Amino acid sequence: MQLPGAVRKTFIVMGAAVQVLGGCGSPPANRADVEGTVTLGGMPLDQGSIMFVPAEGTRGLVAGGPIDGGRDRLTGKAGVAIGRNVVEISAPRSTGRKIQRYGPGTTAVEEIVERVAARFNTNSTLIVDVEAGLNTFDFELAED
Repeated sequence: MQLPGAVRKTFIVMGAAVQVLGGCGSPPANRADVEGTVTLGGMPLDQGSIMFVPAEGTRGLVAGGPIDGGRDRLTGKAGVAIGRNVVEISAPRSTGRKIQRYGPGTTAVEEIVERVAARFNTNSTLIVDVEAGLNTFDFELAED
């Protein structure tokens, strides 16, 4: 049966929309789901952030997200590049002190310091190999 041109075009457009929408929430082909736990000094890290930075030879974008109650989870489009990644974990905290910012009209601000040792964030030595599918990585950190 031959459909009129306008009806045929409508079906083609609707079919394309279904294909596009059907992919929503699916991880791109070069990303994988990652979850795990993060402890600091033997206790679950209450709050912080985690980033997976593709190492040399790994193609993809940096992926990151929050750590809450010692757990992290990056999935779907927020997933991690498949391959070798450097992991950077940060957990800033307030010292309770106020420090003066420099410049005219500035006011004192709360002093924030990093709780996690530099070898786990700015100078990270944490390296993981991410594979397709679900990956679980647990990290035991020391304070700075």
